[in-house]
Amino acid sequence: MMKPVLYMRKKGLLGSNFADHAGINALSKSVGDFIGRGATIDTIAPTVPTGLAVSNETVSTLDLSWNASTDAVGVAGYTVFREGIEVGSTVLTTFTDVGLVAATPYTYRVLSYDAANNKSSLTAGVTGTTI
Repeated sequence: MMKPVLYMRKKGLLGSNFADHAGINALSKSVGDFIGRGATIDTIAPTVPTGLAVSNETVSTLDLSWNASTDAVGVAGYTVFREGIEVGSTVLTTFTDVGLVAATPYTYRVLSYDAANNKSSLTAGVTGTTI
C-alpha cells in the first residue's frame, strides 16, 4: 500500500509524495544530502550603533537613543551597559534607565546583536547626569 510521506527535492523544498517503504530510504538519503550541503551560518556581527545620546534627564531616569545598526541577516536587538555593567536589552533604538540616584553622572555604551548572537563592538561612551 502506498503511504503519503514528505520528501526533499533537490532544490531543498519540501513537498508531498506517495512512496512505498523503499521510498523512505530515498527520503533519508535526500535529507542527508541536503544537510551535507550545509546551511549558511551567520558569522558576521552587526555594525556598531551610532549617535548614542542621553536626553530627558530626571531625578531618577535617563533616556538613551541611537541610530540603528545594520546586519546581513538582521539585527535582533541591543544591549545597554551603564558603567560597564549590562543594565538591559531592547529591540528598539531607545532605552530608559530607571532607579538612578539624583545628581549623579552615568556613562553608557551600547552594542547590537543578531539572531546568531554575533555582537558588534561597543559604542563610544556617552555620559548623562540625573538632576
